[in-house]
Amino acid sequence: MENTNTSEIFYKTFKNPVYVLRTCNSDLTSHGGFQWVSAGYIRCPDWDPKPECGFGLHGSLPWGQGGNYMDWSPDAKWLVCECEADALVYLNNKVKFPECNVVF
Repeated sequence: MENTNTSEIFYKTFKNPVYVLRTCNSDLTSHGGFQWVSAGYIRCPDWDPKPECGFGLHGSLPWGQGGNYMDWSPDAKWLVCECEADALVYLNNKVKFPECNVVF
């Protein structure tokens, strides 16, 4: 994970950005205990573009469409992630990507 300095937030520029919506636990962790950031750049340390679940950052709603893997609990954290559209790997009702900016 990048962006460990909380006093300065780094964002990467993507040539063809797409916005993906995802949810996390209230402490910003996801499946397997992966720790997300509340803002800024983050990358997957073990990225693999194979069209299989795992080995990437996951989101359910590219451009706010599709998906059914959202956490609807009252304390869930919703993140808007900006990533490279050409890097998206489409899985069954979700996508994965190697890196992103958490923009909201």
